[in-house]
Amino acid sequence: MFGGTFRMPWHGYLLLSLIVAAFAVWMHSDLVRVEQEKKAALVQQAPAPVALADFQKQRDIHLADEVNVLGWINPVFNTHLVKGDGGRGGERLMFVLFDGADGETAGIARAAILIPSALEQNFRGWVARSNPAQEVWQTRIAQGYERDVYQFNGRAVASPDLGQLAIAAMDGAGLTPAPDFIFIDPYLEGREVALAADPAMTMQLTAVVGAVSMVLLFAAISNFDRSRAVHRANVVPEVAPEDLDDFGAPQVRVATEARVPMLPELEDAPDASEAAAPAGAANWLRSPLVLILLAFIGIASATGSPPRVILMSLVPAFVVAAVVWAVLRMICNGVRAAKEGRTVTRAGLFGDRKVFAAQETDEIVAKTDDPAAVSDIVPLRQSLQRAPEPAPRPRRRKGPKGLGINAVDVRSAAEKDRAKRPQREPEHA
Repeated sequence: MFGGTFRMPWHGYLLLSLIVAAFAVWMHSDLVRVEQEKKAALVQQAPAPVALADFQKQRDIHLADEVNVLGWINPVFNTHLVKGDGGRGGERLMFVLFDGADGETAGIARAAILIPSALEQNFRGWVARSNPAQEVWQTRIAQGYERDVYQFNGRAVASPDLGQLAIAAMDGAGLTPAPDFIFIDPYLEGREVALAADPAMTMQLTAVVGAVSMVLLFAAISNFDRSRAVHRANVVPEVAPEDLDDFGAPQVRVATEARVPMLPELEDAPDASEAAAPAGAANWLRSPLVLILLAFIGIASATGSPPRVILMSLVPAFVVAAVVWAVLRMICNGVRAAKEGRTVTRAGLFGDRKVFAAQETDEIVAKTDDPAAVSDIVPLRQSLQRAPEPAPRPRRRKGPKGLGINAVDVRSAAEKDRAKRPQREPEHA
């Protein structure tokens, strides 16, 4: 999976970078909105408490998702939720909230609070501090409840940690969530602390996601430059038909005192820099850097966020990505240099020799004292000669018994043939 991902072309890296950059812009905009809502909510007073039986999500969830409800906790349904072996997947304490008019046998859960088990004492102390005994008594008399009810001020959470496990636990206990059931994250440290501005968190989260986008962008640019280099290397120069041999391969001139290149030189060729200037500009206009910058500005404009604010939030991401990319480039260059520095050697009669692959652009130079040998076109493949095969060694036949030696059979083929023929017995008169 990861091997295929890292072998993607530059288009794939660019697409992933754009997706991650769009997510970073959206996340930054959402975090900025939350910070603005928290600031506005902190200026106002806490919302009036609402009985859980009358709670409505559309009406009673305020700025920064703040809620303030009246209810009570049935200790029968207090549950310790554990996910995975030994709690490696997380653990929470669940407290199920009911309305003041609900009895002990009520089967409708109005809300639930999930907290880490280590914060149980903090939660109990927070409930006691937030609900003085006199206020609890006054609320009970005013509402006509048969039991004490308490205020629970916090943030409404749509999908808390272990939320699905909590729903399953309530279902196993015979409880049915109400239509406007919510999970509440209580303000254990106080409303002022919970609603305090935290711009550093916004910058850090955006920087992390932006760093991933920058790394993918650098990968796209690197693959884009590499693909251009491979394309230039694969361009085959045109060769005149008279410079090809019978097999279609380039020919090599054999000169007396001059070194003749395989390809003719272009004397009146136009300046390559002038010809490549428009093409280079067009390639840079199509480069991943320009494309992602245009997409970045477009996304920022579509979301209504100032590009200046988003760019400032991505500066740490750019620095982190640049450092990571520099380290990766150094490692890759070191590995590539180590591979290119290896030489292939083979042992021969004269010791170790370095073996280099011959290139098609190699030149053949032959010096001779004969002025008649001007220049001739010799096909490269026909100039190669095969080494003569060694003569076969004579076969040996076994010598006389007991000598332990082999005798060389030096007889001719005719003598061997006559020896194989059966000899006729002489006829007697």
